[in-house]
Amino acid sequence: MLKRFHAQPFWDASLTYSDPPEGCEDLISHFGEVILLERGGCPFIDKVLNAQKAGAKIAIITDSSAGSDDFIDMVSDETNRKANISCAWLPGNSGRRIRQYLMYTNPSISIDIPLNYTNKPLRDTYSMKPHWYNFLRGQPPVSKPYVSNRKFY
Repeated sequence: MLKRFHAQPFWDASLTYSDPPEGCEDLISHFGEVILLERGGCPFIDKVLNAQKAGAKIAIITDSSAGSDDFIDMVSDETNRKANISCAWLPGNSGRRIRQYLMYTNPSISIDIPLNYTNKPLRDTYSMKPHWYNFLRGQPPVSKPYVSNRKFY
């Protein structure tokens, strides 16, 4: 029996941009992918259910046209519909950068998603802002996860 100690559990996935972008109607197949959707046009649950129907594993919703770093509450639409996939909100500035890369450079991004196998909720371990928040503003990270000689300007 092979044992892997100290292995970091990750889930490998491909991030793609939704077609159509708002995801308010049926989407092309996104089987096993993480899909980036734009805010607006319909309730969040419609977007997530359409992503689920297209085979996506995770739906990430952003407001790339707003370009702000505000977090929002993705509230229900009073219908009690439930999705069986995860969804997340990505602030507009980060969403715009990723959208531009997906549209003009490469149609997909390979990502590794760390899995939380602890009994501690993620909300108790991370700040409310993503770890790249300060980096995009040219500021040093809040905490250094590793030693590096890289300078942030």
